[in-house]
Amino acid sequence: MEEADMNQEFFDKIYGPGAVDSEAAFIEKMKEELIGIMQENADRKLQTDLVAYGVDKFKINLPDEFLKRWLKLSNENKLSDQQIAEQYDDFAKNLKWTLMENRIMKDNAIEILSQEVVDLAKKRIDAQFKMYSPQPLTEEQLEQYAMNFLQNREQSSRLLDEVRNQKVFEHLKTVITLDSKEIDYNKFLELR
Repeated sequence: MEEADMNQEFFDKIYGPGAVDSEAAFIEKMKEELIGIMQENADRKLQTDLVAYGVDKFKINLPDEFLKRWLKLSNENKLSDQQIAEQYDDFAKNLKWTLMENRIMKDNAIEILSQEVVDLAKKRIDAQFKMYSPQPLTEEQLEQYAMNFLQNREQSSRLLDEVRNQKVFEHLKTVITLDSKEIDYNKFLELR
């Protein structure tokens, strides 16, 4: 293995033909990507903190014993009592957050359009293909792959949840006071 030359052929392999035309533009494009990744990480941390705060702040009493029995029956007795006991706290936190999310959506008339789920599927598929080929998919191909992808009920449900989470998160960011500050990446990792 040897280092590639910083030339147009290299730039085209990384970003596609003609997307970058100089070493300075290449470095700038890489910086943009890294800033985007860091922003996604910061948003994910904020979202995790908001969920923890919401679940802790708003005490919702759940019918724990009923839910434990329901978990056992709904999983066709595949989970032992010990497994349910070990996993129940996480299940309860997720359920509480889902109840809060649903309330936030209802109170703020937040709706999810089916096209938003399709768009997210296309985004995920496009990112997957970009990892293996610099040749982009056509819009028609993306649409076809997305429709096939969404035929899987589990995948479709997961993407719907992701869109819902993102919409609630974006709404919450407009109603809370954020104190943004830059920190070193290693310090950020310690926050987790």
